[in-house]
This record gives sequence, structure tokens and C-alpha cells, in this order.
Amino acid sequence: MGVSVMSAEEFVEYFRGTRLLKEYLRLQKHRISVYNITAVEDYIYCPVCRVLIPKPRRPWRTWDGVHCPRCKEGEVSEIRIEPYEVYNEIVNDLKASEKKIVIAMAHEIENDILWREYLQYIYGVGPVMGFFICKILRPSRFHHWGAMMKYCGLHVEHICPKCDFRSDRYIEYCPKCGSEIIHRAPQRRKGRGVEWNPLARMMCYRLGTSFLKTGKFYKAICHEFYRKVKARRPGITEKHAWRDAIRRTVKLFLGHVWQVGRILEGLPVELPYPVAMHLDSYIIPVMDRKEPKDITKMWYIREMMRKYNVSERDIERLLEWADRVVVKRKREKRKRNKEESTQ
Repeated sequence: MGVSVMSAEEFVEYFRGTRLLKEYLRLQKHRISVYNITAVEDYIYCPVCRVLIPKPRRPWRTWDGVHCPRCKEGEVSEIRIEPYEVYNEIVNDLKASEKKIVIAMAHEIENDILWREYLQYIYGVGPVMGFFICKILRPSRFHHWGAMMKYCGLHVEHICPKCDFRSDRYIEYCPKCGSEIIHRAPQRRKGRGVEWNPLARMMCYRLGTSFLKTGKFYKAICHEFYRKVKARRPGITEKHAWRDAIRRTVKLFLGHVWQVGRILEGLPVELPYPVAMHLDSYIIPVMDRKEPKDITKMWYIREMMRKYNVSERDIERLLEWADRVVVKRKREKRKRNKEESTQ
């Protein structure tokens, strides 16, 4: 399977970390739901539909501002509903509880070698994601990069659409019925167990969205994957294209985490999949919060540079390219928002 068996002590740490992370996610979900009650105060009421609709903050293109946007007949009236003050107190209490858990997570990983030497220098990876990677995912558990991908639900399923035959490797046609095999991301089905961890897959998606919001190098990588997906598949929807780009970005980052984590712990590391299969050039792990000269001073980076024939200038080009992409996307976003505001 490519996954090592945990000892009793390791399982206890894994169980404690999983329980703490789930409690943090539960509090966060409850806090957001309570905050949503207090966020909307202005409504519009239609006497024909007899429903309250949150008043749009921006003018709708299909709404005249007088008649109901649903039935187009009744004249709406504005209503303001003041929420109870206790909601704000609950939100503040939940925020304080979340902050305590985040502080506890940061305290748990502050001495972890993977966090200390690598993860804390990546934009988009905070204490919560660092806790998930160091305490729950732990690269030392997986003998192969593909085993980590399958554990996180980021692998590819090879399924026959007619007889539901499943293959562990890439094949073009089903050996049972002869139908063409489809290759897709794993999906959950009612009444059937999964071979991957749903919590890990959810955290990987949150990691990808974190890169899009606050990342730098991996944000640029995500935009580059998005551009390639749109060029290769012009008919793909925006949502599907971004999901595909996020998935590829997270797989690249976890490949870097797996390599760095095993090197730091003195464990053997195999060739990355793109290099081994001659599919693409190797992208060395870089750190957003360090200059290229400081990155090359890290002993494990020097070892990887020698192994994969990467120079310091290559790292400089990667960071310069990421800066250009991020700045360009910010300008495009400001221009798009300005055009929407003037319409």
C-alpha cells in the first residue's frame, strides 16, 4: 500500500491531532452560521409572494428596484430587521475559542522540523494547515508520493461506465465488456466505502483556496494551470477549470512536502513522477518568505539542486515569474472590479 503502520504512540498523536482539527472545523462552521444571521439586516418584502428577500447590496441587472424580483408583479417594501445582541456575543465567544485552538496548534508544531525548516516560509500555509500536514498527514508515513495522493483523494480512478469495473492502473478499454475506460477524480457513492480520507481531501481543497487568496508562488502556479486547462479544453466551465487548477497545484505542493519531509528526517526519496515519466520538467520547492540566496543556503535545497541539476538562477527565475503573474492578476482584478462598479 505504500503506507507505514503506525506505532501506538504515533496513533495516539494522530488521533489527538484529528480530534483537535475536527473540533476547530466544527467551531468555525458554527461561528460562520451565527455570523450570517447578523450580517444581513436589510430585506425587501413582496406582498404577493409573502416572502422576505435579502436586499441586494449591488443593483441587479434584471431587477428594476420597484417590483419583486421573483414574481415581477408586487411592489416591494424595504424592511430592516435588527438581530439580537446575543448573536454578536456568541460570535465573539466562538472567535475566542477558535483563536485558542489555533494557538494550541501553533504551539504543537513550533518545534517540528518540517514546519521550522520549510512550511512556515510558504505563503498560504498557516498554523492550521501546518498542523494538518505535520501531525496528521506526516510525509514519513508514506513510502511513495502516490500513496500520499491516494490517501488525500487526489489520485485518478479508472472506471468502466457500463460494468463499473475498476482498475488500479491506466488502461484504455475494459477487459470485461470492452467499453472505453473513463479517468476521473474519485467520487463518493452511497453505500460504498472509500479508500481515501475525506477529512484530508477537504483540507487539501481548503489549502488550494488558501493559495489562491494569500499565496505567492503557488498562487502563480494555480493561475498557470488554469490558463493551460482553458487552452486545452475551451468548452470547460469556469468552476471546473478552477477546481482542476487547484487540484493540480495542491498535488505539486504535496509532492514538495513529501520530498522535503523525508529528506529532513533522513528517509529515502524517489524521483518525482513528472521526472520519472519524462512528462515535464522538475520544479524545485521554493519558499516565498526567503530570498533566492537564502533558499540555496538550506542544506536540503542544495542536495535537491545537485540531484536534479537545478541552479540558483533557475530559482530566481521561478520567483521572478511568480511575482509577475501575481502583480498581473491583481491589476486584472482591479480593472474588472472597476468595470463592474461603473455598470
